Amino acid sequence: MPISRDDPASQSSGVSIRIDVFTVFPSLIDNFVGESLLGKAQQNELIEINAHDLRKEAAGRHKAVDDAPFGGGA
Repeated sequence: MPISRDDPASQSSGVSIRIDVFTVFPSLIDNFVGESLLGKAQQNELIEINAHDLRKEAAGRHKAVDDAPFGGGA
């Protein structure tokens, strides 16, 4: 679905494209974006890339984000 320039979400930040990445390694995404053409586009406010840490919202002592195994038989 294309982003509409009339959409309030696209006008709130002033950028034309917003990308949210949900990962266990947010620093990897941040470093990649900073060292690539994406970083230059972000500096010029053409895009906005946000990396979110899945473990930040995970429950439990070890902040596990894995699910139980599925399929494979007994």
